Amino acid sequence: MEVTQDNLTSEDIKVNVEVPNIIGLTYKEAKKTLEDAGLKITMREDIDVKDIPEDFIVSNQVPSSGVQVLEGGNVIVE
Repeated sequence: MEVTQDNLTSEDIKVNVEVPNIIGLTYKEAKKTLEDAGLKITMREDIDVKDIPEDFIVSNQVPSSGVQVLEGGNVIVE
């Protein structure tokens, strides 16, 4: 079965977005910045969001800023 563009809704079509630089931001700031860009944030370690300290600062991100990824993709931080 072939899917044509006519059968797709705007929610089905993913676009590339550029990953913003979030290094140096707090977790809360980084999360908002990524959400505004259409991306999700994920901690590198298996840490529950409620256990992240208020003063946590992002020191690394994957993928790095400037990389094009599909909208809705994850950016891993530590």
